Amino acid sequence: MKPTLCIDVDSTIWNTGAWVCAAVLEVTGETLDVNEVTTWSHVLDTYGEETTTIVFDHVFDPARIHEREPYPDTREVLRALQESSGIRIHFVTHNDPEIMPPLLAPWLETHFGPNVGLTVTMGDKLVILKELEAFGLIDDRPDTIERVANAGLWAATKIQPWNRDLVARRSDVHGFDRWRELPDLLPPSNQLSNTNNPKAESEGQRPEALLTSEGLRPERADKALQAPYRKAKPEGRSVLMCVNAMREGGVLEREEAENTEGMREDAPQMTGFFGRGSLVTVSARTGVDLEGYVCDQNESGLLLDARDPSGDPTGYEFLPWSSIERVSAG
Repeated sequence: MKPTLCIDVDSTIWNTGAWVCAAVLEVTGETLDVNEVTTWSHVLDTYGEETTTIVFDHVFDPARIHEREPYPDTREVLRALQESSGIRIHFVTHNDPEIMPPLLAPWLETHFGPNVGLTVTMGDKLVILKELEAFGLIDDRPDTIERVANAGLWAATKIQPWNRDLVARRSDVHGFDRWRELPDLLPPSNQLSNTNNPKAESEGQRPEALLTSEGLRPERADKALQAPYRKAKPEGRSVLMCVNAMREGGVLEREEAENTEGMREDAPQMTGFFGRGSLVTVSARTGVDLEGYVCDQNESGLLLDARDPSGDPTGYEFLPWSSIERVSAG
């Protein structure tokens, strides 16, 4: 079987930050420094909630996927890895598996070839890597890539302002500024496997996903909406995705019918999960994680009393729903 390399999408193969700057320019007529786009607070503090929400809806609009351009050299490098090095490329991205696959898969196929794979998931990427027996992951999120390295897998990232410190701190996280540098960072061909790695095996056996999609090949993307879903039992914490909730009257409600079979007794409802004073960790689309206490939430987004790793307050952070990838608690 060909060795499999998993790759993230947003801020890894296309320049999400540049699109944020372009959207700010289009909406406000002002120029935003791309190096400042590490949290949404700068945009919010400068332009307010309404403009910030418009900006991020514009950047992450699924209907605009076909307008995205990959980073320079990405196409050539990933096609060469498939054709010359015999490496299977499989994209893994956090997003809505009901909406994203039919739109994203054709774009990936156009740029990176007809044999690339795709998994759109709401859960733990490390679980996907185990299922695919992938030897490693390229991702921009510091928490994700550090967990992959901790599991004994090959880990790499395109250097961004929010992951630069991790690359400097850990020699087993391979950072690159340009995609053409990637081939020289890959492990030798006889190490392109995780099947004999007990550490990776044990890490992958602890799924945190509430809901994941099946791995989708681009040629099957038109069947994405009918694909059966795997539901994994969460252990240790609750994981919810804002994109699968509807906002009515400022309160988030589940779209699906209530079904408590197999659910833990202390499982929260939306109102409790996002209740004032709840301690949550928010994963933003920029790759930054914020931990803090919920101050308030409404149809525009989530307001946090943010804390640093030691638990000390760092200020108040507002995050539009469109900027949030995942919220976890517990």
